[in-house]
Amino acid sequence: LQGEYEGDVQIYRIESGASNAPSATFWSCVVFGNGSNVTGQIVGHYQGTGDAFWRGFNSSWGSWRQIEN
Repeated sequence: LQGEYEGDVQIYRIESGASNAPSATFWSCVVFGNGSNVTGQIVGHYQGTGDAFWRGFNSSWGSWRQIEN
């Protein structure tokens, strides 16, 4: 990364059947934000499809949107 960055970046594995996941399978999830009220999530599918989704939070969570492959 270039430039100045302030905030947190965290990486998670989302378990199969977790609530609010794009589907009931395993996902890798990157969470990033300003350390306060703005957060984003990008998830990638573990089991071979290569699908990726994102959503954001400011005052509430947005819907999952697929990132084009």
